[in-house]
Amino acid sequence: MLRQMAAARFAPVRSVDRYHRTLWLHYAQQATTIQSPDGPGAEVLRVSRVHRDPEPAVSRELKRWLDRSVTDDLIEPRLKERVVVRGQGEVPIDEHPHIRGQFDAWLVDWRAWAEQERLRRPRRRVFEALFDMHRLAQDQPESVELVLASGLLQTPGVRVHMISQAVRIDQDLESGDMICVLADESGLRLEDDELLGGLDSFDLSGSAILRDKLLERAVSPIEPALPEFLKEWAARVLQVAHKVSDGWEPERTEHSLVSMSPALVARPRGAYAIRAYYDAIATSLADESAPVPLGLAQLVEAIEPEQRLAWLERTGFGTATAGEAPLFPLAANEEQSQIIHRLDADSGVVVEGPPGTGKTHTIANLVSALLAQGKRVLVTAEKAQALRVLRDKLPPEMQELCVSLTDASAKGNSDLSRSVATLAGRKTDFNPSRADREITDLTEKREAVRRDRARLLEQIRAVREAETFEHPEVAVGFRGTLARIAAELGRTQERDGWLGEGVAGELPVSAAELGELVRLLGEETDERRSRRDQRIPTGLLDQRRFGELAEAVALGESVRRGDTSLLVATLETLDGEQLVRLGPACTEADESLLALRDLPAHRDWARDMTSALLGGTGPHAWQRAVERLGLVDAAVQHDQAAGFADVSVHAQVDLDAAAHAFAALGAHLDGGGSLRKMFKSPEQKAVAPFEAAVLVGGRPVDSAAAAHAAAHHLAVLAIGQQINVAFGPLRIGVGLGEPRVVLIDLLQQLRTVCGVIARVLAATDALRAVLATLPPAARPALYDIGAVEQVTAVAVQVTHARSAAIARAELDAARDDLVAAVPLEMRPHELAHALRAFEAADQGAYAEALASLARAADQQTAQLRCDELLDRVHVAAPHLAADLREHPLDGWTDRLRRWPEAWARACAATWLQVQIDPGREQRLEADLAIATKDLARLTGRLAAARSWRACLSRMNATQVQALQSYKNNMANVGKGTGKYAERYRQAARDAMRVAQGAVPAWVMPIQQVLASVPPRANTFDVVIVDEASQAELTSAFLLWLAPRVIVVGDDKQCTPSEVTSGSLQPIFDRIDSELHDIPQYLRTSFTPRDSIFSLLRSRFGQVIRLREHFRCMPEIISWCSNSFYRDAPLVPLRQFGADRLPPLRATYVEGGFTEGTGSRAANVAEAEEIAAALAACLADEAYDGLSFGVVVLQGQAQVEIIASALKRVIDPEEWDRRRIRVGTPPEFQGDERNVVFLSMVVAPKERAAFPFTKRDAEQRFNVAVSRAQDQLWLFHSVTADLLRPTDLRRSLLDHMTSGAGAELPPVLADVTRTRRHDAFDSLFEQRVFLDLLGRGFHVTPQVEANGRFIDLVVTGAAGKLAVECDGDAFHTTPEQQLADLHREQELKRCGWTFQRIRQSEYVLNEERALAPVWAELDTLGIGPLVASDAPAESPEMPEFAETAEVTVAPELIEDEAPTPVLGVPVVLPPVVEQPDEDPDADRSGLVLMMAGRGALSTSQVADLLAVSLPEARLILTALVEDGRLEKVGRTKGTRYVLPGTAD
Repeated sequence: MLRQMAAARFAPVRSVDRYHRTLWLHYAQQATTIQSPDGPGAEVLRVSRVHRDPEPAVSRELKRWLDRSVTDDLIEPRLKERVVVRGQGEVPIDEHPHIRGQFDAWLVDWRAWAEQERLRRPRRRVFEALFDMHRLAQDQPESVELVLASGLLQTPGVRVHMISQAVRIDQDLESGDMICVLADESGLRLEDDELLGGLDSFDLSGSAILRDKLLERAVSPIEPALPEFLKEWAARVLQVAHKVSDGWEPERTEHSLVSMSPALVARPRGAYAIRAYYDAIATSLADESAPVPLGLAQLVEAIEPEQRLAWLERTGFGTATAGEAPLFPLAANEEQSQIIHRLDADSGVVVEGPPGTGKTHTIANLVSALLAQGKRVLVTAEKAQALRVLRDKLPPEMQELCVSLTDASAKGNSDLSRSVATLAGRKTDFNPSRADREITDLTEKREAVRRDRARLLEQIRAVREAETFEHPEVAVGFRGTLARIAAELGRTQERDGWLGEGVAGELPVSAAELGELVRLLGEETDERRSRRDQRIPTGLLDQRRFGELAEAVALGESVRRGDTSLLVATLETLDGEQLVRLGPACTEADESLLALRDLPAHRDWARDMTSALLGGTGPHAWQRAVERLGLVDAAVQHDQAAGFADVSVHAQVDLDAAAHAFAALGAHLDGGGSLRKMFKSPEQKAVAPFEAAVLVGGRPVDSAAAAHAAAHHLAVLAIGQQINVAFGPLRIGVGLGEPRVVLIDLLQQLRTVCGVIARVLAATDALRAVLATLPPAARPALYDIGAVEQVTAVAVQVTHARSAAIARAELDAARDDLVAAVPLEMRPHELAHALRAFEAADQGAYAEALASLARAADQQTAQLRCDELLDRVHVAAPHLAADLREHPLDGWTDRLRRWPEAWARACAATWLQVQIDPGREQRLEADLAIATKDLARLTGRLAAARSWRACLSRMNATQVQALQSYKNNMANVGKGTGKYAERYRQAARDAMRVAQGAVPAWVMPIQQVLASVPPRANTFDVVIVDEASQAELTSAFLLWLAPRVIVVGDDKQCTPSEVTSGSLQPIFDRIDSELHDIPQYLRTSFTPRDSIFSLLRSRFGQVIRLREHFRCMPEIISWCSNSFYRDAPLVPLRQFGADRLPPLRATYVEGGFTEGTGSRAANVAEAEEIAAALAACLADEAYDGLSFGVVVLQGQAQVEIIASALKRVIDPEEWDRRRIRVGTPPEFQGDERNVVFLSMVVAPKERAAFPFTKRDAEQRFNVAVSRAQDQLWLFHSVTADLLRPTDLRRSLLDHMTSGAGAELPPVLADVTRTRRHDAFDSLFEQRVFLDLLGRGFHVTPQVEANGRFIDLVVTGAAGKLAVECDGDAFHTTPEQQLADLHREQELKRCGWTFQRIRQSEYVLNEERALAPVWAELDTLGIGPLVASDAPAESPEMPEFAETAEVTVAPELIEDEAPTPVLGVPVVLPPVVEQPDEDPDADRSGLVLMMAGRGALSTSQVADLLAVSLPEARLILTALVEDGRLEKVGRTKGTRYVLPGTAD
């Protein structure tokens, strides 16, 4: 069924008469030279621009007498015999003889002009023909192709060229020449198979062989060798008698003729490919093993979304995006995100995109996201103009992955070649690991930026929330909203405001410490301040120790000055160790000699003995004697053992023998023995000799006790005897006759004396050992006690000297330490006294130095304490510290009493400043803008990196080979003139057909899809159809190319060409016959009246609607929105100022009339008026740089008439520069212009004829109106009263002439500062409103923009400023605040500029709070528009914080008159231009009156006076020359003001 529709819709064109444009080279060569091109890129012809020389000017009086009834303006004019004059009737020429004189003089000039014009015109016609083709190819590249054709076949039913080659027609930007060249990569085509297929009178069996021969013999359609080929072709193909001619003239004949007859042709693109597509689909469907494509199945069967997803899973096409968040590099709203998410849940998504709702932007995001997921994407539309800018919207890194074939073939092929070459290079260098690392790195960076952006948004939200938050006590006595805290600060300003602000935290010092600081600052002197950097030494020697050391030094110095100084000096030469030992040795010697002197007995003997021994006399005897003294202890023991027994011994008794005998006897008796008279024991016998000589108690020994006593007594005597023997040579001993007790004492006494002597000897030996290190000559000789005494006496002096040296060293060390510890620059002057005291060891001086240093330390402590307190104050309050230092004694007594209160107020003021933080939100906004840009940049880079990774990984070996082959063959082509260039070029084309499969994204119109994409199922993963409401059902083959589809369209815009209702019956009959097994309610959607959009909308059900309108001025799009989108009105988002072009203009064309009917309807008067108006706009600086379009609302003939009229007054360069286009609404769909002129065409005589009420009229009018971005200008020859109320033309005309929304609303005039007004949300807003108004700005409260109300909008000549008043009167949730913030970001993206004023800051300081607003207004160039008597300075605001619950006390409400405001509309309403009924009106006075209200532009004056722009400019220029106006600004900003009023 679809194939039959396609065959019927795209039947081959077999007549050149049905081509869009034809330029026969036979005629063109009469005006220019035709080249013989040698291959692609070669020039065919070039025509220089012929400047249009207008006909000589004719006076207004003569003009009415000229007879211009003939259409050829080069035929010599003549005079009319009579004319009709108002009020006089017909007047003959004879009554005006002077007219003939004027005519004759003018005719001389005209003839000279006509002679030159006849020479210029043929060349101009060729130039204009080429320009028309160039413009047509640019406007409709999807449906029009330019070719150089030859081999014209004429036979019954056929008159068409058989050979063609694509060409490109461009205009040289420098010279203006029109140039035609053979298109790059183009080749000769023999089209007999496409054009003659199916006709019985032709034999096409040899076409392939003939095609090869053609390529061998010729390189262009005008090759001289072609006539021979045409003969061969005709003989092979034609089955009727025929002739072959090599002539170029396109002669008509009724016989069969094949002639060269070359021509440049603009023709419809061929339909051969669509039939091939449907043949391929039919073949695929016939294969029972091949799965049925879901895209086609869902057209004839109701399939639930879940079933469609399961179907895709079964056929290997799972989720579209793997469930990942889409990578949208451009800003995206909620609807765009829904599209990609819904694509995961279904096989298709239907997007309704009314005019100007950002469809291209949306599609660019979708393509980026899908490519990043590794999908292959095709974006297509019925017309190329809807797709032209899509590729440029992709991230730069991703553009080489997308080929856009939307313009002339050269650019499209260039894009493809560049993409293929880039793919080849990328594949060569592809490293998967490196690509993965790059993706990971970009992902992490992007996530970091996303987190940062979310943080910034939250911070901005928190800043705005702060005004409504009830803050706990931020300082003692300060709590509540920011505005309340600000009000409390104002209330306490006079009493506690002396501290100001800039402080925070706890009190830095207490009141007592502050008083101390004040005192210390008052006592501050230069000397005390100098102590700051001084280092006062601590840890000095205390005075007692210094005295000890000083005394030691003094004693040592006296010793060195005495008689023994020589010996002292000698002994001082001892080394350190010996010198240390000398003192103790001398001390011991001294003490031993003292002990010697103090002996109680034998003193003299002991002294003599000591001296003898010191002198070396009797040391042996002494040693032997001293050794016996060890028996003294034994004697003591025997004495103790003898007890108190009285024992007497005869002097002659052998004491040792007797002692042993009696001891043995005692032991015997103890052992049980006894004394006998007979049989005596040996023991008894042994003592017998001593019985009489040893008596115990006067009696001989008779018992054991007595025996023991006698033995012990005898032992004592024996010991005494031994000692006497030993000491005898030493001339001392003990008396043995003394009682035993006395004897013991004598023995012990002798031992003591000897011990003292031994001590003296030992001490002397030790002293000698110390002195042994001295040289022998200097060493003192210690040979007697005197010598020892002398040395010991001098040694003490040496000790004193040594102590003095040590003391001196300690003092010096202490001094050196002091010097080292305190750098010279940090020394107090008192330290010098201390150092001198150390040097002199002067106790008095040292005491004085210590006292002075103590005073310096006290000063330093006081200064440091002062500094410490002052620093604490400075850290917390720098300004207070400065004040204290400058005025330490002024007024602090009273301040100290309220120090805590003043500090609390200052803390609150500081806290409030931090909360307000002027400029913080602007800084956050700036950071947010940077983060948003970074996020978009990183998203684009990440999407590109992932896209390239997926593309290069998916590329198969065949594609890689083809890529490299293409690259190599193109390199071999070189300049394209070599012998084998065409062979290499053909090889490159063959490689391209394989390599292009590696390109993942294509953007091309549907016709180009047919020519470029092989007919294979699921070639892509997703097909996106833009402007799908224009895509005919024959384009359903697109559903075969991918498992998923996104259709973007609008059934309120132009749909495919319709057939009349009566013509539908044959179509329904065919549908019923072919699709009888499909429910009837589905069958009715398969008609030529339906589109891909309407078909899929009924299949997928849910629709995502785009409502945000970005293109048109609100006044323009409001008519479309109100007329066609009432259920979901469009949301206009264009920002504009008062100094814009009037968005709506209407011009009544008096005397307009319509010729022809239907599509041939034409209104020449309207066409001429449009041409004149457009030419005037091009000359008006207000329209500088703007593009223009002319849309004809009825009939194709009017398009040609307007185009011809425009070409007469507009140069081709200007035409291209201003992108001027003339066409019907369907032709304009997908396009836009700054200024659009509408031609209504209809004239009064057609009043009752066919009112425009049908659906197709609604679609056409919707498209026509919505093409205008800045200004819509309606030209009409009929007034509204002549049109029916239901007629769309009536509705549009009413809208255009009513001035709906064209002027700003008057400024409110009943607003006060203290009484709430219904138009505001708070008194705060009212006060800001009045402040703005006081400076003469036009302010509107509560302006809705995209579902969000803006508090105040200031409108000026250059634009608008949104002013938001953040106060505490309105509370909302954080979620709603964040949502509002997101909407605000979208409004900023749409051009809005926001400035915010915080109530708390306003309460604190109105001037400072409003300063950023004045600065932003100045930056935006928004100046005052409304005169006002309001004072420049705002009245003082009452000291209370405004909240939602606040109740103003009656005494705070003043009965003030409303601020006087001139409610003068700022922008004049659109003017309906009528014939000038009062040409003598004082127009200059009216202009001067308006200039008194503000600066005027040319367009405003034109509207005011209902004159053309040139006329308005003449009026203004005259007033300037008269000095009554001044011209200010330049170019687009030119304005006219009263003298002396310019800034």
